[in-house]
Amino acid sequence: MNQTLPESIRTTPNYYRISAVLLLLIFVVLYTSFFGCLMYAIVVVENEELTAVVIAFLLNLLFIGITIAAFRSTSHKMNVIEVTETGIRIKYPMKFKSVFMHWDQIRGYSKSSYFYGGQLRLKSSSIVIYTNTNQIHEVIRIYNSGFDNLQKSLKDFPITCLGHEGFNTKTHKAFFMKRVYKYDKPETK
Repeated sequence: MNQTLPESIRTTPNYYRISAVLLLLIFVVLYTSFFGCLMYAIVVVENEELTAVVIAFLLNLLFIGITIAAFRSTSHKMNVIEVTETGIRIKYPMKFKSVFMHWDQIRGYSKSSYFYGGQLRLKSSSIVIYTNTNQIHEVIRIYNSGFDNLQKSLKDFPITCLGHEGFNTKTHKAFFMKRVYKYDKPETK
């Protein structure tokens, strides 16, 4: 391939989304600290019934569990992508993880949509990158500033566009929903 590649392209995280997640975590830490002091005061100072304390403790655990689930669901979606002459680097700042893929390790990419917001069914554009080792990396517009420049310029790099795929889910492990990707497995000939 003798074509001249364009200069590198880099997206940045949507800092408003990261700030919201970090503020949520700070709130949980403060809430848990306050709750611990309150439980100490109820049990030690007031000598209240243990049943009320257990119910309050279980409600606190439920709140913390929901918060951790919200953090986990957004932490793997926030990423920074950098496209260079040699390949693509994807950094996950909330997970302290980085992945680099040379052009020959990438099978292709597809354009897709990502739905969020529960019953509101809000929609955002996304790019799904498939590797030859069946790894999938999704770059979502609402989590990346500079996504539009990336989407326009990907066609100038040596990467195959596999097409467009819809947002499909299936039930995974009891009642959890998992995204199903159209080009997940390479086609056999």
